[in-house]
Amino acid sequence: MWLCRNNWELNYENSIQGLDINFYTALAKHSPIMTWLADEKGDRIFFNQRWLDYRGKTIDEENEKGWLSGIHQEDRELIIEKYDHEYQEGKSYRVEYRLQRYDGDYRWFVDEITPFYSSDNSLLGYIGYCTDISDYKLSVIKKELQAERKLRESEELLRAITDNMLDMVLMTDDSFIIQFATPSIEKGLGLKPEEIEGTSIFSYIYEDDLPHVKTKVEAALSGEGQGSAIFRYNHKAGHIVWIEATGKVFHNQKGHMVGAVFTNRVITERKETEERLAYQARILVNALKKAEKATKAKSEYLAMISHEIRTPMNGVVGMTELLLDTTLGEEQREFAETIYNSANLTLAIINDILDFSKIEAGKTELEIVNFNIRQIIDETVKMFGRKIKEKEISLETNIDPKVATNLKGDTTRLQQILFNLIGNAVKFTEKGKVSVNLTVDKSDHQRQWLRFTIQDTGIGITDHQQKKLFQPFTQAERLIAQKYGGTGLGLSICKKLTELMDGKIGVESKKGEGSTFWFQIPMTIGNPQELDIVPYRTSLANGKAKVSKDKSSVLIVEDNVVNAKISTMQLKKLGFQVTVVTNGQDALAAIEKNDYCAIFMDCHMPVMDGLETTGYIRRTNKGRNIPIIALTASVIDQDKERCLLAGMNDYISKPTSIDRLKKVIDRWITT
Repeated sequence: MWLCRNNWELNYENSIQGLDINFYTALAKHSPIMTWLADEKGDRIFFNQRWLDYRGKTIDEENEKGWLSGIHQEDRELIIEKYDHEYQEGKSYRVEYRLQRYDGDYRWFVDEITPFYSSDNSLLGYIGYCTDISDYKLSVIKKELQAERKLRESEELLRAITDNMLDMVLMTDDSFIIQFATPSIEKGLGLKPEEIEGTSIFSYIYEDDLPHVKTKVEAALSGEGQGSAIFRYNHKAGHIVWIEATGKVFHNQKGHMVGAVFTNRVITERKETEERLAYQARILVNALKKAEKATKAKSEYLAMISHEIRTPMNGVVGMTELLLDTTLGEEQREFAETIYNSANLTLAIINDILDFSKIEAGKTELEIVNFNIRQIIDETVKMFGRKIKEKEISLETNIDPKVATNLKGDTTRLQQILFNLIGNAVKFTEKGKVSVNLTVDKSDHQRQWLRFTIQDTGIGITDHQQKKLFQPFTQAERLIAQKYGGTGLGLSICKKLTELMDGKIGVESKKGEGSTFWFQIPMTIGNPQELDIVPYRTSLANGKAKVSKDKSSVLIVEDNVVNAKISTMQLKKLGFQVTVVTNGQDALAAIEKNDYCAIFMDCHMPVMDGLETTGYIRRTNKGRNIPIIALTASVIDQDKERCLLAGMNDYISKPTSIDRLKKVIDRWITT
């Protein structure tokens, strides 16, 4: 409000210029605010009553220079200088100062001074209006003090942060000359802040890393203005320090660089650890390569041994099976059956060793297919039909209705576990029964956790023996091993296969009261429309080759005379006419001259092996749809895959039986 009033008074003064001094004296005398008059020299000649009441002085005490004694000592010199300067200029002006009251207190005033003139435009003097602004001034001072305190606190906080920072912060000008460095620079580089301030940001960088760092800085300047780099600094003590730095360049409104900030972190220990780990990783990789090489050599050796054993065993098993199908005397049949059983036992041992070796080497992979679980259990149980009849025990299956019929999983591995556990139950049970039970432990909308339980009324197992059961090459008792045979690998293989399928396996048993073996595995609920997917089989155009009665000739491609003879006799018993050739080239020639409903192909042959021969056959119009079935002594999964990739339709490992041969033929040939 006082501003409005003073503006009115100034306007009023402008309108009364040319009046004499008496008028101004009267005006000052009756002014509602503190008012004074000064002559043309600036000496005070009149103070109104409000001024005198505030000061507690008389006019005589205040006139001329007496009033200056009331000005606060800190403001007095500035006021005198201001008055002297403005009086010389003869212009209106304003000034703020503290004026002492009659009780000794000081209050803030704004003094607005205006010159006045006579009618001839000569300077008569000055009139000043003083308004108390203490409340306003105190609020301003309070705000300034608060701002100053906050600034001081911020500076102290910033100083505390920078003084205690582990990272080294450097601030530079537009030429990358360091203007500020945090105290942590001394711990990181051995330099005090004042030693590095004023030097270039590039001065202490390791020479070999300098081009890399400059490239990063140039990229930051031309790009987003920020970047990071890992490089080495030269420590004051002479050694190298690894640094991870991030930087940001700052620009003014015109886009010109004004400075940059770099944050540097010492990562020497981290780099040394990384280098140490990298060295250890190289050692481990080399060791792994050596281990893989050794494993590969072991697998190849086992495959070779298996092939070499299976080839003559095919002769023993095949010929014995054919012999048993002839008219024999009682004693002769007993001898032949002993040979046949011994040969099959030898094959079982070989298979166990190979399976265990593959699992141990991590070479076993699950092949997930859609299947009917009831069909799988039924097929597995039927394999023991002859033994059940021989021992006069019963074998029953019980499947919970809650078990989904269509599931997804590895049927080969599942049947391997079931075959092993059911086989053990039948082997160790002389009377009573064996039960195969399937229930659901838990389920959700996608999976079922199935529990397979194989229970028998056999000889049972002691608590001490149960602890060793699932260890490799371990059997319950030596006498049992001598009586029943086996490698002691079967249960170990079951355990590893179960764990491979994210399951678990266990046993409950009492000596003389039978045993209950169980395993639990999760199975994904399958789609019934995707069933009957057969592993290791490719499809022909119409699913099966159509063979008429007058075209039931098959071709055997086999270089081993004994194997060829056995396969010939087995196929003839199944009603086929047989042609035998000993290598791939002869096979191609035979196909050109004759029509065959199927080809049984050995893989390892001279001149041209089975895989190469299959490739040639598939590229001919005549051989495009002929079923080609691998008949080989190799049982390695990779060999099976190579056969299928080469264009074969199915795979039979030697030695094989007439029954197995017939099952495969039925898949591909209709007569």
